[in-house]
Amino acid sequence: MLREHPFDPSTERRLFSLAIPSADALPRLALPPGNFACLLAWDARDESAETISGIVASLLRQGASYFVCWGPDCERVHDIIDEMASRPESDFGVPEEACIVTTWHASEPLSETLWFFLVASRPDGHYQQSTHAALAIAVGSPSWAAEIGEALDHPRPPQRSREPSDGGEDMPATSLSYLDQDCTASLAEGIAEYYAHNAALLDPSNLPLDAAELFCQHDAGHVVFGCDTSLRGETLIDTWTLFGTTAGLRGYLEYFRYPQVNQIFANAGYWRIALEVVRSLPDVFRVLVRSRQLSAKWPWRDYERHLARSLSEIRREFNIRVVEDRTRR
Repeated sequence: MLREHPFDPSTERRLFSLAIPSADALPRLALPPGNFACLLAWDARDESAETISGIVASLLRQGASYFVCWGPDCERVHDIIDEMASRPESDFGVPEEACIVTTWHASEPLSETLWFFLVASRPDGHYQQSTHAALAIAVGSPSWAAEIGEALDHPRPPQRSREPSDGGEDMPATSLSYLDQDCTASLAEGIAEYYAHNAALLDPSNLPLDAAELFCQHDAGHVVFGCDTSLRGETLIDTWTLFGTTAGLRGYLEYFRYPQVNQIFANAGYWRIALEVVRSLPDVFRVLVRSRQLSAKWPWRDYERHLARSLSEIRREFNIRVVEDRTRR
């Protein structure tokens, strides 16, 4: 049974959840006109490709514009969605210039995947103005359905700080795949990994829409340029932003309109920041050199149209070379 939850003002979406006993029990959805982001929580290990294709086809025809896949064998579900949505001869109504973004979250708990779904599931630019709903589906698991319902009843997570760190204790920054120059994950998957690793980041859903968009652009830059959230990483992404993106100085200075940004600097400590900038000067120089070698500047505000592309492909196109942290080798 389709259940509607409180409206999420931060994303301006109506939230829905659906619990079904099996994939073939998916009903005709009574959702608002337009498109919707879809979270699919499903143990698909024993499901055939035909069964997975069946539910995916139904969701695509009913307007799914973004898929977040979670549960055992979710990578296979993700791959089938990608293959189906990219068929030029399909009848799913996906224009040639648009794409259906998909992410999979095999190594994350459902709670973190729900946070990503509610905060970061931004569809391709073609669908942004028409995606007015978010639907989370639990297949064959009442406990997952209950967790989903609780998360959608309270769609705004607690306020988080955004103070730069020296790397997480639970997962060393060197284990993050998006830091690898040849990472094959998509930009959307890299952003999901970035948010999952950095649980202390300020939550964009708690910000005004214009500020949230600015922080999302900044976070996408972290992933594209392979920068972690240490003070060194923040120094490098600031340099990339100024010299290697379409944001430039004017876009960079927009940050300082928001009190949250000034609070970040105050929390980190100005002397500590200054010391780290000095320590990072050799890498800052590398960024300056590499930014001059880019084939084109990274489109700061238009990153969404690249969400479905692999990071390695993006970096080849723009000639982005990640500046490795040599102290972590």
